[in-house]
Amino acid sequence: MNKYRFFSSEAVLHILAWLFIFSMPLIFHHGQQQVSMRDYFLGLFMSLMLFVTFYTNYFVLAPCLFMKGRKKAFFILEIILLIVVVIIVQEVFTSYAPPIRHAGGLHHMHAGPARWMFVIRDFVTLSLSAAIGVAIRLSSSWHKAEDARKEAEIGKREAELKNLRNQINPHFLLNTLNNIYALTMFDTAKAQQAIQELSKLLRYLLYDNQKPLTSLKEETGFIESYIELMKMRTSDKVKIDVNINIPHDQDIQIAPLLFIPIVENAFKHGISLSKDSFINIRIDARAEDGVVDFWCENSNFPKNSEQELSPGGIGLKNLHLRLSSIYKDHYHLQEGPSEDGLSYSTHLIIKTKN
Repeated sequence: MNKYRFFSSEAVLHILAWLFIFSMPLIFHHGQQQVSMRDYFLGLFMSLMLFVTFYTNYFVLAPCLFMKGRKKAFFILEIILLIVVVIIVQEVFTSYAPPIRHAGGLHHMHAGPARWMFVIRDFVTLSLSAAIGVAIRLSSSWHKAEDARKEAEIGKREAELKNLRNQINPHFLLNTLNNIYALTMFDTAKAQQAIQELSKLLRYLLYDNQKPLTSLKEETGFIESYIELMKMRTSDKVKIDVNINIPHDQDIQIAPLLFIPIVENAFKHGISLSKDSFINIRIDARAEDGVVDFWCENSNFPKNSEQELSPGGIGLKNLHLRLSSIYKDHYHLQEGPSEDGLSYSTHLIIKTKN
């Protein structure tokens, strides 16, 4: 649609410009009260030569030679074209133009300026028409190339995002199955309840998150289900506080599964079997400007180097890639441990209306 709009607007500009040029013999008639048909057609002939020179460059010389790197052939044919057109113009004006007169009348006629001055004038005027034709053609081709590049970039980005989503699903499922496996060892009832919660999560993963955008309410509901699932395998030493404040009357659309890698990381590195632990999660959203403010803080129990080399860790890497691909300059992510190293916080702000 944008391509057709560009071509239609360009065609309108061409028509308006040439209507003005072809009307110039009537607009600038050297102070005469009336314009004879011969004077008008002589002026019209020059406009026609400008038209021919312009579109010969626009449709033939520029796209077939200049834009294909054949610049030597382009300049040779350009000079030949200008010389031929100048000769035609000079022959027509010499044959049909009226003699130039002094104020004294017919008996005081003279030859006027030297002919070479008119040749230079016509050559410069036609050269300018040729240069404008080449410039406009180059500009038009640049716009086409830029549109094609943007479409290719969008297609590449969509393919990357689809690939990232395909990586998230099995990664998340693997972590959740590991949690359920741990529950089966000491609490069968909780394991059965966990399987039910898992079915809800899988329904969201299989169906709802396949769209480019999802409802923030559905996304936060998914996070709450995941946290409930994780609570089943945590001890009383772990304090988990979740505070979600989003508008109920208006919904906000957001890319799916952006927050879950952070929550997963909080449970992975924020829980100790022997020490008191905590995880605090807050999600605020404003419908008027579409800003989503996610904050997560947890106690910090970093894994040792051997554990860090184990499979996993793909979630946070994908998070950074998805944020830069989807929201570009419309998000802010700040993460890191506290000064004493006892806690780790992640603060993510996303401007969804962009």
